[in-house]
Amino acid sequence: MVCTMKGALTISNFNTLEDEGQYIRLLKELKQVEPEDEEFEENANYLVEKIIAAFDSERIEDVYHYVEIKVRTEREQQTILSTLDGLGIIPVENITSNFLPYKLEKDMTIDMEEVKAFFNSATTESKMAFFRDVQFTYLIANEIALKELVIHEMIKLGLQDEVDRLYVF
Repeated sequence: MVCTMKGALTISNFNTLEDEGQYIRLLKELKQVEPEDEEFEENANYLVEKIIAAFDSERIEDVYHYVEIKVRTEREQQTILSTLDGLGIIPVENITSNFLPYKLEKDMTIDMEEVKAFFNSATTESKMAFFRDVQFTYLIANEIALKELVIHEMIKLGLQDEVDRLYVF
């Protein structure tokens, strides 16, 4: 995406696009280089070539199709549990299990004993869906006991990077 869209701001704006028409308009805007932006364009092209060479990668000519159709379809085929952020959870272990999600909604009251019981019996995948959804709904932001419980469960699963990110908030 960096090679095609040539900038982090453009990539972050990609998530706000609602349809392919908006993507096409964005691409047209990107191709209309102002004279004062020629130096930026040259530098961006130079960096893109370096990235392609260093990572043995290629340009994704149609980012919209790649993200919204190819990647989304592949991810949906791998997903065993849906999450509120739309990413879903893919299997961690090569076993067939009963993956029961814990339904979370914004502004709901969390019953800590119920969550503890859930963690005692849930599969790794179900726990991961909970971790993602509890952050997506911001329920973890104001509930210190819940955050501590989630961190404890993440540590048990070896998710240290995710724990470190939670300490930032």
